[in-house]
Amino acid sequence: MPGSPNLVGRRGGDWGESDGPPTFGAIGSGACDIFLCLNGQGGRGDEHGVWLSIWVDDVDALHTVCQREEIVVLQPPQSEPWGVREMHVQHPDGHVFRFTQPAHHH
Repeated sequence: MPGSPNLVGRRGGDWGESDGPPTFGAIGSGACDIFLCLNGQGGRGDEHGVWLSIWVDDVDALHTVCQREEIVVLQPPQSEPWGVREMHVQHPDGHVFRFTQPAHHH
């Protein structure tokens, strides 16, 4: 609509197999991004639910807190080939929280 604000702001890349449709993409505005996945990721053990990505300054320090507080860590911090360091934590209701930082900060 003419005169309406641009709520999306920017669109990230679309990723997928080279011979198929995109299976992952991102849209964002300001400091916030929403990732979209074909067939989802994570869930409550039955592949239904939310996989939330939260960007933090120090994922390793957060991992120490999770261990101390006996929070379920599904994947400890590790550097990923797409340029981030992240860990996966399970909320008591089964949703997965993905805590992430740029890899160069580690």
